Amino acid sequence: MIGFRFGGSNWETLGFLLFSVSVGVMLGLFGDLLGALSKSPEATTQVLMLPQLILGMVSTGFAPASQFPPWIQGFARNQPVSQFVDAMRALAGDKPGFATAVDRSTIGPGVMWTVAGLLVFGVGSVVLAVRRQR
Repeated sequence: MIGFRFGGSNWETLGFLLFSVSVGVMLGLFGDLLGALSKSPEATTQVLMLPQLILGMVSTGFAPASQFPPWIQGFARNQPVSQFVDAMRALAGDKPGFATAVDRSTIGPGVMWTVAGLLVFGVGSVVLAVRRQR
């Protein structure tokens, strides 16, 4: 965050903010759904820790996919956290060499992961809430 500046247009900056809020809402729905399904808060914490650790560390957020061992490069490049990072870098107007242009191939996968997560976790939360009301 030190030295971070938006380098794109105002529309790209707005897209960055909307996209990051959408990802946050999706992750909040995921945590809420897991918490509602869990029998105890301790179990929820443990279940959430492993995906955060694996997906966060094996992502292109810290290092390019080419720096991972060949057997895991495909996973590191295509998993959701990497797609979120790539989309946000492009929308923020990151320096050339670190981000690509804002186009469908750059932000599309991140948007698709987010929409899919919002649908799955949102529908799951609604279904669970309706079942518990009965």
